[in-house]
Amino acid sequence: MNLRKILLLLFLSAGIFLHAQVRFDRTTYDLGNCPEDTVRLPRCEFTFTNLSKRAVSIAEVKTSCGCLKASFDRRPVQPGKTGRVVLTFDPQGHPGNFLRKVTVYFSQQPLPCILQIKGNVRPASRPRRSIFPAPPLPHRNSPVLLK
Repeated sequence: MNLRKILLLLFLSAGIFLHAQVRFDRTTYDLGNCPEDTVRLPRCEFTFTNLSKRAVSIAEVKTSCGCLKASFDRRPVQPGKTGRVVLTFDPQGHPGNFLRKVTVYFSQQPLPCILQIKGNVRPASRPRRSIFPAPPLPHRNSPVLLK
């Protein structure tokens, strides 16, 4: 084995060791197809297990888009126990394929965990109507007033 491969293996194993305190059951969730004009917003749940010898808690959760809302257990998770992060996705205004990332920061853990949700938003069947009517367009022969 050459020196580069050895260094790469050492670097990767160090990264795995630093992430070893918490393990998620999955890091990617596929929501599949969801309609843009849905009334019931799609949700997904990520469960993690505390592998360390002391309690850990989620310090912060950052989403990559305002269309995602995250909720999580704020209480510390004891060794060997599980906790969860629940994400709610609002597809309104986001038609097409999507991939959103969520960064989860834990106390006592130097590196964050990255979670992803993906899927496809089917465009709304008919556009939503505004409660305010659009102003009428001027007629071709009407004079244009300049201020």
